Amino acid sequence: MVVVAVVIGVLVGGSIVIIFAAAGQSHTMVYSVTGAGSADISTNFADYPDRTLPWTHTESDSGFAEDRMLEVHSRSGATVTCTITVDGKVEDRQTGVGSVSCITSL
Repeated sequence: MVVVAVVIGVLVGGSIVIIFAAAGQSHTMVYSVTGAGSADISTNFADYPDRTLPWTHTESDSGFAEDRMLEVHSRSGATVTCTITVDGKVEDRQTGVGSVSCITSL
């Protein structure tokens, strides 16, 4: 396995802030939402308005490590469940009435 490290220096208010991130590991992420009716769904990278439930989206990523977010707003106020699965392992699952959010770190 090869892991590439990237160090970035950013000038913030006269100070240099060092950001360290590992890249090179590929991950498969599955975002899923269950419930009745439809919902407005958002991830880190895209918005999916008025989607019929259940809904699933799969993507692969070999970029920098960062948090992954899934936000759901039921159009009818129904109970909805969001799930983020990374490489076949459920990393977060939440259920809420009307709205719910899931988050995980790679």
